Amino acid sequence: MIVLLFTGGTISMRNDPSSGGAVPSLSGRDILALAPAIEQIADIEIVDFGAYPGPHMTMERMWALRNLIDEQLARPTVEGIVVTHGTDSLEESAYLRARSLAATKPIVFTGAMRTASDLGWDGPANLGAAVRVAASEESRGFGVLVAMSDRVFSALDVTKAHTSSLDAFDSPGLGPIGVIDDGRVIFRRSLPATAPSSLNPPALAQPIDIVYAYAGADSRLLDASRHDGKGVVIAAMGPTMLKRAAEHADNWNSISFAANFEAQLAETRDRIHRVDEHCATIGRDPGSLRRSYLMLDIKARQTGGLVSYYESTDIFADQVRQVLDLGISEIGLYYPRRDEQLPMFEKIATEVIPVLKAEYAARHQP
Repeated sequence: MIVLLFTGGTISMRNDPSSGGAVPSLSGRDILALAPAIEQIADIEIVDFGAYPGPHMTMERMWALRNLIDEQLARPTVEGIVVTHGTDSLEESAYLRARSLAATKPIVFTGAMRTASDLGWDGPANLGAAVRVAASEESRGFGVLVAMSDRVFSALDVTKAHTSSLDAFDSPGLGPIGVIDDGRVIFRRSLPATAPSSLNPPALAQPIDIVYAYAGADSRLLDASRHDGKGVVIAAMGPTMLKRAAEHADNWNSISFAANFEAQLAETRDRIHRVDEHCATIGRDPGSLRRSYLMLDIKARQTGGLVSYYESTDIFADQVRQVLDLGISEIGLYYPRRDEQLPMFEKIATEVIPVLKAEYAARHQP
């Protein structure tokens, strides 16, 4: 039996003269009644999850959908799942499910680019193709799939590459993983042997911000994200730009020598403890995470700046020792572009920190 989970999207839409546009108005049973041949492919059970346009699928709804899929897969009579979804956020829901839970039974996402009121509504054809993929024994082991326009993609690399084209979905640089040809599901390539492993978090961490890089970008958006965000994704222009974004971020996962050092040290110690615990549960060495975990930001923040604050390097050296004791082996320095301060920073970078790291290594030799 194949379970059809209907969430809304363009596949469920008709034009509504009163609203002046297309709105989700068809239930799962309504759509199936317009494409009766689908029930000849496999035994079908319909579950109406909601009637949400793609942009209305919030993270909370995606997480609830992910949990519902897992509940349905646990039923012995269920052989596969088909999810109809708004195409604007289909790839996000599919990727979330693909990365957060492992499954051998096929899970296939699909949708439509045209509404039921449009000439050439593609909903029934896409739904029928998705049911064929979910019912195929060949689909087992491929994880979460996306079936659109008689092409089959892996949820790990698919994206909506065009706003309105019927074949809007693609896996750039890879192409489809398979096709539906004259009613047959044909897979043309396998998943990479290094496909990412599944995670099983108890809940989503929110909010996670996406900050885009562009010519002339500064750190304002990244600085704003740090105050309320649980994490940030930087859509960068290249590795050099990413490094500069991290350096110019206002204390993103960093310790400032010049303000609230003890409080920030304690917070960082707690974060690293949580990272270590997580790495232990997944069998990963936390060393690589620790090395890139923070940047020591020594920008001049207080009245008088760092020249007066660090007339002696003794205070600075003591603070660096405390940071090294957290197990962090790489230290980055941000150099304010003030000519009068550069000699001090050069001394810190070339003399003080190397000596402190050598002392730390000597103390911790096995």
